[in-house]
Amino acid sequence: MFKKKTVLEVVRQNYGLIAFSDAEITSIFRNFADVKCKTKKIESINYYELCQKSFYGKYLLNIIQEDSPIIHSTDMRSEPCYRMNPFKNAIIIATILPNLDFVRIFRYNPKPFKGTICLDEFYDLEPNFELYNVFTKLSNGTLHPIKNFEELSRDDEIFCISKSSLPYSHHGSDYNFSITLQYRPGPF
Repeated sequence: MFKKKTVLEVVRQNYGLIAFSDAEITSIFRNFADVKCKTKKIESINYYELCQKSFYGKYLLNIIQEDSPIIHSTDMRSEPCYRMNPFKNAIIIATILPNLDFVRIFRYNPKPFKGTICLDEFYDLEPNFELYNVFTKLSNGTLHPIKNFEELSRDDEIFCISKSSLPYSHHGSDYNFSITLQYRPGPF
């Protein structure tokens, strides 16, 4: 019978293919070494896909970033992708619901994606507010800059553009791109 590999075994198997920081290896070893893994390889994921899995997938996420505590999903509504730094690499240990015995491993490397990430929950913006230039849309259609989270209301239509841009090189051309978030009150 096929033996399921542990997270640590999968990380060791992929160690030459994917670069891991010492902090990531230490976190994996301390927290997930003996957890069974559903796949033998580590999959790549971008920020948009990570948020989609957080919102709509059947996953509880554990996000490991260097020099940061592990960001855990505490439930299906906690959207940990908004509590991570989108400009740094990460390892994601994703527990597949309802079977908590098996996980999938993803490697997040900052890279561009198309589209705006829509925030379902107003308070998801608060933990990383300082990463974005935040604007509210006024009744006359103009955008008004916001300096701190306390100025916002759940009834505001909010647009966020990352303050830093991510460098990206494709076919010899360099591009800088921003992460864009949007929140609208009420159902989408």
